[in-house]
Amino acid sequence: MLRDWTDSVTVAETSAEAERLFTRLIMKADDYGRFHADARLVRALCFPLSESIKSDAVRKWMDELHAAGLIYRYEVEGKPVLAIVNFGQRLKQSRAKFPEPEGESHDWLPTSGNFRETAGSSGLNRIRIEEENERKGKALTRPTLTQIFEFCKSEHLPESDAIATFHKWEANGWTNNGKPIKNWQATIRSWKASGYMPSQKSATPIAPHPTASNRLG
Repeated sequence: MLRDWTDSVTVAETSAEAERLFTRLIMKADDYGRFHADARLVRALCFPLSESIKSDAVRKWMDELHAAGLIYRYEVEGKPVLAIVNFGQRLKQSRAKFPEPEGESHDWLPTSGNFRETAGSSGLNRIRIEEENERKGKALTRPTLTQIFEFCKSEHLPESDAIATFHKWEANGWTNNGKPIKNWQATIRSWKASGYMPSQKSATPIAPHPTASNRLG
């Protein structure tokens, strides 16, 4: 968990009130970064002396923190729970005070870009990694030449197409028409369907690099 976030763009884009709540959640959360997500309990425990702060306001700030990816909310047996993302605190307790999402291990800790849907989640409680990557314009993990070769082989495309595609993306910074490639398999399928693959453009396939077979194993 980043304790000094004064230069964090994510935190800077949240309201001052939401950041204030985030600070207090860090102080109140257990060693696994988990805490109540019921706005009434959060208000009572995080702002015990602030009578002017209402539960509806706390709920709005939690929505804001969740949308920013700073907390993750889920339900266990109908009870709302939250977990601070990238908490990373030195653990003092062997068990968390609050339950983990259904299907996760007891020492589960959410990290940025690694959420999954959990049973009982709905609305803002759902975070899908594909949607987040699309919203932020992030490219997926870059494949190796071997991975592209194996995929092209499964699509009945020659080795030369895999080599040409890999080096084209390397030269372009793994972008397609100036945009980050989010799904390289889908891009290859699209190019194949449109006849854009090198072997489809020329009657003579591009000759593979002389050491390609050795590299590809």
